[in-house]
Amino acid sequence: MGVIEGVIMTSTRTSHCPLLLLVFLALSFTPTPTQAIRFLGTSSTYARYPKWHACQNASLSFEFKTRQPSAMLVYTDDNGRYDFLQVALTKGAVRLSITFVAEENRYVEIEATKEALNDNAWHRVEIRRNRMETVLFVDGTQTSKVALGSDSDLGLDVFERNNHVYFGGIPNNYAKELPEKFTNEKFRGELRNILYFNCSCIPVRAGMEMGSGVDESNPEACERNNPCPADCPCVSADDGSGCACNYKRECRKSEFLC
Repeated sequence: MGVIEGVIMTSTRTSHCPLLLLVFLALSFTPTPTQAIRFLGTSSTYARYPKWHACQNASLSFEFKTRQPSAMLVYTDDNGRYDFLQVALTKGAVRLSITFVAEENRYVEIEATKEALNDNAWHRVEIRRNRMETVLFVDGTQTSKVALGSDSDLGLDVFERNNHVYFGGIPNNYAKELPEKFTNEKFRGELRNILYFNCSCIPVRAGMEMGSGVDESNPEACERNNPCPADCPCVSADDGSGCACNYKRECRKSEFLC
């Protein structure tokens, strides 16, 4: 007997008790909780991830879901020297702020779209460097800017003096001098599939080192089951985990062309 048949039969037997029927139906169709790290948006919320090697061909990607119109998504810097990178939501739009030129206070800002993305659906963000050009992808749509005179490594490229990458906020005792345009409204929502391209063709999954004001009780699918080989990063979805082997194919294509 199928689920629908069971519901129909239950409704026939319990027609004299509509309240019980409503409770039964509500329990039967309760959606499965999302498998992802949940950020609570408290005054102490942040998640610290490993350092990212932001060299000239590096990139960083992640997925987020929220109803919050404005919040910090990602922040990292070169430990308060010159360079920093921040991705934030501003009135529902994704905005990237970054300094490119070491030892110069020069901002580049990219706003991906005017469309509000605080719709409680999953959205994918990728920041990609290509020498002087920085490209921001949001749900596959590309927006880019060239920083003239910045055809050199970010201060963030000096891996040894890099800071960690913070998602959803920074610690309240953060001692570094923060940039003027820094946004520190704590994130309330969910994050998954944080991938680092550390000067490499194939990305690696990054795991949280420590945090506060986050809920890890329902981890994403790849944390529960990672069936993928080392050269195919695991990618989580609502219905389970899968292997993103397209990166391996693209890497081989690039090697062939070179």
